[in-house]
Amino acid sequence: MTMIRVLNIRAGLLLLLITLMMLSSLSSSQEATTPSGFRFVFMTVDAEKACARKYDYIVVGGGTAGCPLAATLSTKYSVLLLERGGSPYGVPDIENADAFGKSLNETDKYTSVAQTFISEDGVSNARARILGGGTALNAGFYSRASSEYVSNMEREEGLVEESYEWVEKQNAFRPDQLSRWSSVFRNGLPEAGVLPDNGYTLDHVEGTKISASTFDNNGKRHTAADLLETANPDNIVVLLNATVSRILFNSQSEGQGIQDNPSAGVILQSPIPLEFSSIQVVGILKGSENYIESNSMVNITVPSHPMNVYTGDIFEKLAFPLSRGQLRLHSMDPRDNPSVRYNYYSHPLDLQRCVHAVSLIAKLLKTRSFERFAYAAANDSSREFHFIGQSLPDNPFDDAALLQCDAEHNLALPWRM
Repeated sequence: MTMIRVLNIRAGLLLLLITLMMLSSLSSSQEATTPSGFRFVFMTVDAEKACARKYDYIVVGGGTAGCPLAATLSTKYSVLLLERGGSPYGVPDIENADAFGKSLNETDKYTSVAQTFISEDGVSNARARILGGGTALNAGFYSRASSEYVSNMEREEGLVEESYEWVEKQNAFRPDQLSRWSSVFRNGLPEAGVLPDNGYTLDHVEGTKISASTFDNNGKRHTAADLLETANPDNIVVLLNATVSRILFNSQSEGQGIQDNPSAGVILQSPIPLEFSSIQVVGILKGSENYIESNSMVNITVPSHPMNVYTGDIFEKLAFPLSRGQLRLHSMDPRDNPSVRYNYYSHPLDLQRCVHAVSLIAKLLKTRSFERFAYAAANDSSREFHFIGQSLPDNPFDDAALLQCDAEHNLALPWRM
């Protein structure tokens, strides 16, 4: 997200040259860009209307940061929020928990709400193209940052607390109950040594915890766009389907030093029925270096022989990678994906920390809690897990095997962004 302050200038003469993608025919995933999908009176696709006003601030990108920033600024200043995608409201594939992942799988180059790309590292990713950004597409897990992180960022603790409460009032929901899969995961983590068991808390605490979701208990998703509810409607315009084609920077370092959180894990096929469950429980390892997370899915097999396949995904994610990469433009067309290389594991400490977390997943699968998800072996009385795709390496401390596990798991993640 880039914010440029502009005082007393007409929007049509800004340093930003705005290319409007006024699509004559929208895909089903963007039907909400019609007025019927506009929740707020200040949302529009009319560029002439947006350019007829003066603005103190322009916010480029209506995502996780752009929406609350624009809403906050509008309490005192005039604001134009530019979003290249459409509205998330009235779109079942976005709003309904049961449809999770569909928008990430049904993509195209220029109009879908998710724009996929594969980094030069070979890892599949997705860029959001919808108001609300990644919060309109991801798994919806909500938890606060650690107090150490807030301190290191030199943020005012009182203001941070106030901001948490503002977001949580609208977008964070305590689950009425855990799903079958999440209950087993929650019980297994302490068995594997992820202690203490903290129960439900929004705070960032080491050990096992249940946290909130941006899906409410009726299965409806709430996105960062909902935070525009608090905007001053007289001071803000949200222009949709507006792609910024040029931004003037003051330095030449853009695109350098980028990072992404490497992830490794496994997908298990369940012998017992499961329902869809977004992430409800997390294990935060010592030093807050890695998180262990999980969710369950119901997958439909090929249409010729339809049947439900129930799966559970367990994965670790490195919180603060030290490896750095770079981003370069492929073309002058702002709709095209850039060329991205994250250089995963180029720093040796990143690999060491992920090896430790994968060994903990291996330990988790050996707990009594997870015995019910093992199948009877064909030739003896033992039981074994059925993995979808990559299984855990026999030796979780084998660096090469971990890198393969990481690569295949990242390619399988439907919400990586």
